[in-house]
Amino acid sequence: MINTKAAQRSSTGLLHTGPARLVFIYGVPTGTAGSLILRDSTDGSGAIKVQLDSVGSNRTLIEVPLSDEGMRFKNGIHVTLTNVAGCTVFFAG
Repeated sequence: MINTKAAQRSSTGLLHTGPARLVFIYGVPTGTAGSLILRDSTDGSGAIKVQLDSVGSNRTLIEVPLSDEGMRFKNGIHVTLTNVAGCTVFFAG
């Protein structure tokens, strides 16, 4: 894939502004069950595209490759982290 970029956050907020194709999601949970939510939005109010729930273990990583052309985000990529220590996404856009 051409022009692949990465963005990382350790709290809820904006990962990327503008159109993007998400190709990989990586998350590090805390010791308490939680969730990682990605929205097609720049402010956290858009449609949920992905919700990944984590188990109550900081030894079980969240790793999700998205095959083919990835997942399309039209407006931006916003992440909401609940009991997740950090999130890194790889995308083209």
